[in-house]
Amino acid sequence: MQHLSPAKKLRILLINEATNAGVGKHVLDLAGGLIDAGYEVHLIYSTVRIDKTFSTRLEQMPDLFRQAVSMRRSPHPGDVLAVRAVRKYIRQHGPFDILHGHSSKGGAIARLSGLGLSAKVVYTPNAIVTMNPEFSKPALLFYESIERMLGSCTETIIATGEEERAYIRRVIRADRILFLPNGMDPPAFLSREQARDVLQLPHDQPVIGFVGRMCPQKDPFMMVDAFARVHARFPQAVLCMIGDGELLEEVRHRVRASGLESSVRLPGRCNSPELMQAFDIFALSSRYEAMPYVYLDALHAGLPIVSMAVSSSALIIQNGTSGYIVKSHAAEDFADSLCKLLADSDLRQRFSEAAKARAPQFTLNSMVDKTTELYHQLCAH
Repeated sequence: MQHLSPAKKLRILLINEATNAGVGKHVLDLAGGLIDAGYEVHLIYSTVRIDKTFSTRLEQMPDLFRQAVSMRRSPHPGDVLAVRAVRKYIRQHGPFDILHGHSSKGGAIARLSGLGLSAKVVYTPNAIVTMNPEFSKPALLFYESIERMLGSCTETIIATGEEERAYIRRVIRADRILFLPNGMDPPAFLSREQARDVLQLPHDQPVIGFVGRMCPQKDPFMMVDAFARVHARFPQAVLCMIGDGELLEEVRHRVRASGLESSVRLPGRCNSPELMQAFDIFALSSRYEAMPYVYLDALHAGLPIVSMAVSSSALIIQNGTSGYIVKSHAAEDFADSLCKLLADSDLRQRFSEAAKARAPQFTLNSMVDKTTELYHQLCAH
């Protein structure tokens, strides 16, 4: 697909608080694609949760104008200072045609900063925070009221998953929603042997891979509980859980309490995309998602995927053809799907081929083209 040639060189300001994991990758992928397509792109980002991958990539993008502004993940009095800093940047470097906020906090800062300006405001939640099933009812009502209020100063919300789009329409009561799945260029994978050496995994045992933050959203405890059931039937199987986060020590404790120390690897944060070939099966135990990039990494690696039924699972996974979607959040059901694949190498191979065939549907060019098409439509009005 050819990039939309800008008749007018649009000036775009991206605003992002979540400078780590998938959201950080999404923002820099989009920024790079927009620059390649001929747009002037600026980025305001937070250093509070920044990871090394994001900061390293940022240094390699000399054509991206950028400024760091402190933003907290949760609502905080400092948000007023963040809005002031963004509006100051707009005064000094604007005007901008598009303000595009990413993540819940980045979206809030972008929309508040755009009040009274001519710029069109776009918001990509990347798993809108109010989908979190762990929220208490008062917290849920609080965050929903904020999202509804800010919806009135948003030109378009971009949903990366079907369930997320339906949720935003039903609960946030927004009607200007664009469904636009994430896309990416294929990662540069290490070979199976190299990746297993990096992760200190055995070369001759089946490995189930998990990649994600050790946090309630990803539910790593359910992953460990499911693997305990898998291990009882397939004692040679190994679980490798890549990632860190606030629950990491509790996950280690759960592994020890389950007697799985010799069969579970917890390497912490790694450059997970290049290591995906180390796995035989990819597993995602999240309680909610929009469209995680690890899905796309797994597709390009040709991995069968076992996932909870989250927003984009049905879009990525052909249930029973390239993986399994588990609708009940029960460890035994998740384990059963993993065991089906461990028990049948021919089934894993068929699923692997189906995954590789599906991967080209989710490209970076397609994501950038559809985003710029939206920008031009908004500016035309």
